[in-house]
Amino acid sequence: MPAKLIHLVLQTIEMPWDWAALSANPNITQEDIEHYIQYPWVWSKVSENPNLDMAFVVANLDYDWDWEALSKNRSLTVDQLMTYKDFPWNWFHASRAVQITIDQALSTKLPWNWAGLSANRGITVKDVLAHPEIAWDWFYVTYNDAFDFQNVLDHPEAPWDWHIIHSDRTLPTLTKELLDNPAIPWKIDYLSAVVPLELIDACPDKGWHWANVSRNPNLTVTYVMTHPEIPWDWDAFNYSLNIGGQLSRIKHLPHWNWTKMAYNPHLTTQDILENPELPLSLHTVSTHATIRKEDLQVVAWVWPALSSNPNLRLDFIRPELPWDWPTLSRHRFGL
Repeated sequence: MPAKLIHLVLQTIEMPWDWAALSANPNITQEDIEHYIQYPWVWSKVSENPNLDMAFVVANLDYDWDWEALSKNRSLTVDQLMTYKDFPWNWFHASRAVQITIDQALSTKLPWNWAGLSANRGITVKDVLAHPEIAWDWFYVTYNDAFDFQNVLDHPEAPWDWHIIHSDRTLPTLTKELLDNPAIPWKIDYLSAVVPLELIDACPDKGWHWANVSRNPNLTVTYVMTHPEIPWDWDAFNYSLNIGGQLSRIKHLPHWNWTKMAYNPHLTTQDILENPELPLSLHTVSTHATIRKEDLQVVAWVWPALSSNPNLRLDFIRPELPWDWPTLSRHRFGL
């Protein structure tokens, strides 16, 4: 099967592809678009494609670009913004996306949005702390790709956004020593949703929020079954517990809601085939279940729903199968 989405499109050009969705799809590169310029690309949607280089835009200013979308392009430079400063940029997005240093931001007379710059990967926490006169947005400072948890340890007095810090995106490798650090104002309800299970056992005095622990992606069927004393949120388990391949083991429990269970992304083809008596919606399962290439023809999938399943990969797509091609047009295929 084709290794690139553009190859699949060319091999199945007669299919009802959605060219607006393809134009924005990150599996389509600028080189693909330039090489096959004769196809009906939608330039306002190409504007959203993260592979687009702003140099291509500058060379083709007569195209129907979406400047709101182009403002988010991470190849944007300060020189381009200076040259085309009268274009209808969204300055929050442009400030967040542009390749910039703190010196350029301070010396360039452009209508910078400082909340956007707070999230810019070229602006470091050191820059922020060195310029307290600027109205930084600490939500975005904490969300910035340049953020490191060491910044918190070095400057616990700063107004960090602790909701962001407690997310998987920025959380450090947790240890008991770190949890016991009095300088860190941990929010146990947030932390409960991400903490490793061994720390729950090692720190029973932390007052864990069991409803959030029930949504913790580290949670396993074995841990749940061996801790019946915990007041689990079984409704949350329907949606999130990693039951992959173990549905036969736990289906006898009285807590399940099968309508909700169909949304569980950990359901596997094995779970479905071994338990045909369960009233799981195949439409919902098709949208969410963990699938493999070899599973495509062993279950009576609902193909329009399966076409949006996030576990699909490009090499799964066999043209003779009844895919929903407009839906495939916007699929990220693992990106």
